[in-house]
Amino acid sequence: MKARGGRHALVHTGVLVQADISGYTRYVSRTAIQDSSATVRELLGVLVDEVGARLEAAQFEGDSVTFVGDLRAAELVDVLEQAYVAFRRRLRDMQKCNSCDCEACARTTDLALKLIAHRGQYAWQPLGGAREQLHGSDVNASFRLLKNHVPSSEYLLLTSPLLEQLDDKQRAEYTPHVEEYEHVGRIECGFRSLAPIWQKALAAERTRVSREEARIYSEILVPSAIERTWGMFTDPESVRRLNASLRIATHTGARGTFRGAEPAFSRLRDEVNGAAVHDRALEPGRRWHPSRNGLALGARRCGQARIHRGFSESPDEAAAREPGRARARGFNPGGR
Repeated sequence: MKARGGRHALVHTGVLVQADISGYTRYVSRTAIQDSSATVRELLGVLVDEVGARLEAAQFEGDSVTFVGDLRAAELVDVLEQAYVAFRRRLRDMQKCNSCDCEACARTTDLALKLIAHRGQYAWQPLGGAREQLHGSDVNASFRLLKNHVPSSEYLLLTSPLLEQLDDKQRAEYTPHVEEYEHVGRIECGFRSLAPIWQKALAAERTRVSREEARIYSEILVPSAIERTWGMFTDPESVRRLNASLRIATHTGARGTFRGAEPAFSRLRDEVNGAAVHDRALEPGRRWHPSRNGLALGARRCGQARIHRGFSESPDEAAAREPGRARARGFNPGGR
């Protein structure tokens, strides 16, 4: 980073990422503005949550977010793949929990995601007040790449400065590609389909922890209707009391529901000793189980609810399997 006097004269060298929702123009043209706005806002929010933890969300367009920062190519690819999976999960969950017959809800299947990453220089340009926008020739190149000739609507494209940071095996996964634009020139890059990433994520999902494979299994019958029991596990104040926590923050999922909440559990933190406790919220009547831990509510008869808990690995084993992330990211939803 080179300083040339003043905050907005700093020239940064790093990555510029375009996360763009494919099919946006067609989708908006066929749906009511208030309905399509809610859908796009939710999907862009998922991308900001995922990528924004490692890169800065710098600019927003109608259907895209531009991120900037400084990551090596291999690490960047990992971040973008995770963001893509989160995007697809949210899109799937929005479709599954939808009971609306409006065009916006019916046409979410038209939407996809393309990710374009370039490495170069950029600067911040003030627009008045607290507003800023990116500036520089590499910024222009990054935006121009949104209009390309890649024969797919869902892909990851890296330009040559990033491809050169990958090892030979990783680089071989990308199809060589060239784009050329007026005033920008020739841009060498490579792309690969994101579909295999989603298929791999689906294959890794667990939809049920059976009694036989569970390390710990408990089943409790309570004299309460399933709706009331559901409330006990999802109402923030109730969950706070059950877990003896002083503070709780919840993150809703698709369409403001608990389906596919990200993180897909209630977040609890004991302010006395700083310990974090995680639990999973589930929709009544459905047997949802996260990847290796499960909790389900099922109605036994009128006025009673049966609570099932199954754990196929201990917290220590989960931490060993995914160091530093097992408890935070190990509770992704797994189908129905």
